[in-house]
Amino acid sequence: MPISAYSMTLKGEYDVVQLLARLNNSSSANGDPTQISQANRDFIAGDVVCPGCGLGSPIVVASGRSKSDPKHITSQPHFRFPEHLELCEFEADGTTSSLDDHLVTFSSTKSALTRMVGDRVSKGIELGIFSQETMRNMRQWFLEVRRTHSYRCEIDQDFLAEMFRLPYDYQSPLPKFTPAMARLPDFDPNEFGNQKFIDENEDIYEVLSRDRHAVHFMRQNQNIITTRVKRNAGALIFDPSSTQLEYRQVRQLAHFIVGQERSVNWPSKFLSDERKPLYSLVSAFSALLLFSNNGDMDRAIEAYVSIRTSGDPVDRMGGNIIGLNPFFDHGVLSAIAMAHELRKVRPNGLVVSSRIEQIRNEIRSLVFPG
Repeated sequence: MPISAYSMTLKGEYDVVQLLARLNNSSSANGDPTQISQANRDFIAGDVVCPGCGLGSPIVVASGRSKSDPKHITSQPHFRFPEHLELCEFEADGTTSSLDDHLVTFSSTKSALTRMVGDRVSKGIELGIFSQETMRNMRQWFLEVRRTHSYRCEIDQDFLAEMFRLPYDYQSPLPKFTPAMARLPDFDPNEFGNQKFIDENEDIYEVLSRDRHAVHFMRQNQNIITTRVKRNAGALIFDPSSTQLEYRQVRQLAHFIVGQERSVNWPSKFLSDERKPLYSLVSAFSALLLFSNNGDMDRAIEAYVSIRTSGDPVDRMGGNIIGLNPFFDHGVLSAIAMAHELRKVRPNGLVVSSRIEQIRNEIRSLVFPG
């Protein structure tokens, strides 16, 4: 039940009040959702589609009000659709998008950075580089990608906990353990427990070696990964490996844009924390530039240069559209997908801590026999 929906005729996304005002050629203040003509109802049912999946035939639901205090509004007016495609962000019975973390408001004026991105988007719309229709197409592309590349989340908490204990497989400067080492007077058996475990489990580390980016996020975001797995237990979850090329391109373009926007005081380590809202804003802008140019990096850069060299936008609110960062939590989702790959090579469970301790005890028995 989205609060805003897309009009095929007007080629834009509007909330109920905005849409009624446009249909009645009046100010938004007169777009009363409690008094809708039959003609407007018919138009909305035949023209308006879900901004997430594109299915239509909605009805308008007026604001909810408290029975004890009718002046108190309990819910915003919204659109109710009879059905949604599977994995649509509005598939659940609520007015909030399930992709809320992925969505950004390009027209935000909270800081110099957000104003800068808003101006760039407004100028891009003025120049015809992209539009609200482009944004809608991008959301539908992302839905199709998720529908095609999702799987059932079936990792339990015990498996995750053991995965987090996997030792780092950095290249050790030490030789492999041999029993002769145990006769040295100051020998420490703990130094060789991890390495022997790694040597015993080459298949596990072969899986880890496929995506070092995912391993990094696994090490740095254990609580987030655990929470995400709990939330998605038994449900479909997106495998982002299908968008690795697009992800790398967006990262490259975001780095380039940050380097060129020298009037902005960028936060330290801005490009290293992909979960921050400000990074998501720049990522969404970069993704929009690339999507509107069919993933062609040269054309996306040319579009950005045109925006930068064409002066300020005439209407700074022209960029009042909701942007999409398809790569929010890309690293976290990659780590979860990697966990499922590990489960394939260890279907009966992952044993890390107890096996490493067992190896150390075996080595200690050589150091301190009997």
